[in-house]
Amino acid sequence: MKKFILVLLIAGGVEASLYDAGMWHLFFYPGARATAMAGAFTAYAGDATASFYNPASISFLERRQFTAQNLRTSLFTEQLFGRLGAYYFGVSPDSVPGRPPWLGWEGMYHTFLGAVFPFRKGFSLAVWGSGFYKGTMEFKGKVWHPHDYNISLTVSYRPFWRREFPAGMDFAVGATFKYLHSYVCPDDILKEFLGVDTPGGSAWSPAFDLGFLIKGPADLVRGGLSLHNLFGRLKYLKGEGDTTVSIPRYIRYGLGARPLKLVDIRLPGGGLLTDFVDITVNYDRMRDLLESPHDIRESAGLELSLMRTFYLRWGRYRENGKTGSTRGMGLRIGPLSYDISDQAQIYYNTEHSYVVTVSLVDPGKASSARGWEKYLVNVLIPGTGNILEGDYLVGSALAIGGSLFYQGITEGEKLKLVNYAGLGVTYLLSYGILLKVIKIPRFRRD
Repeated sequence: MKKFILVLLIAGGVEASLYDAGMWHLFFYPGARATAMAGAFTAYAGDATASFYNPASISFLERRQFTAQNLRTSLFTEQLFGRLGAYYFGVSPDSVPGRPPWLGWEGMYHTFLGAVFPFRKGFSLAVWGSGFYKGTMEFKGKVWHPHDYNISLTVSYRPFWRREFPAGMDFAVGATFKYLHSYVCPDDILKEFLGVDTPGGSAWSPAFDLGFLIKGPADLVRGGLSLHNLFGRLKYLKGEGDTTVSIPRYIRYGLGARPLKLVDIRLPGGGLLTDFVDITVNYDRMRDLLESPHDIRESAGLELSLMRTFYLRWGRYRENGKTGSTRGMGLRIGPLSYDISDQAQIYYNTEHSYVVTVSLVDPGKASSARGWEKYLVNVLIPGTGNILEGDYLVGSALAIGGSLFYQGITEGEKLKLVNYAGLGVTYLLSYGILLKVIKIPRFRRD
């Protein structure tokens, strides 16, 4: 119902601040690695969610990679996203027709899918999207499913003149071009709700991000700056003269350091301590660019890496006079990374809403998986071991099927037995193919 409040106030010509703006998924942090570090991800970003935080950072991802997550948001998050908008507009839940118990999208999911493709001569490209879906709203017995999403293209470039920098330093600039779409309600519901003849109920807009990133010698320090959602506005009511509503527009700047790189530099023979243990420290600040600019969030994150396989992460943030802590962990085996964090913590929530982000990094033609790796990763998600084995098509199909069955199990009692059975069959097929008990045609990349 928060969106209805938004539309009601659009009709009155209210200019939104960042917290009242439309397309709230643009302010919803993707990636378990980033959320475990309180969203401090502007300077050091190591997966495809980097395109969300700083478009320039994808230039420093050396291999092609794919990152995905699909999260059932907590009830608290649904309420928070609605109540913040109501609070800033000065509207109470009881003032909305139908007297909803809260102002969120019941049952909504947040998803992120992104892929990064490095090219020669300093260019990198990312294709990604995120959004809310599966939300439910009801008015006078009619139920529908609102959704917001963006489809985005990020281009990053490390300009040739960076060679004039001191040895070991590097620089990149990046830009993201976004298509934004927001669906609030059917046209007839909007007309009845507002009592007007103006068509509407959905809106779209282009938007633009711009980012910069500079890297110090030996990747010891980094500094980043990014501007988000420039020029975009939404128009839910289609009549002439009807006002538009802003989307979240903000600037993010951050610093990062890997202090143990100092030891690498000083070790005789170029020894690399950071192959065994590494520490990354990030610090971010965000500033609202709508209305009168002001700081809105400050965050810091710490990542401890052990043998570039096990990762522990912590974060601390301050926002709207409140402080909170975050934490998470990660596991990387071969080209596959699994990261987990409690997503609810980043919105100062005491209940739990765990998010798992899966990343697949192109291992390169010279790489091959050790036997134990493919069997171990396959325990977490069936099919991933087959991908390590080189069966990309079959492994991807099994991984997608297994993920869908996992999701079905977590969503409730409906068809739960069917989902358990489906997941079991997926595991049997995956391990049967790995152990060569089941023979199938091999689809390998040369």
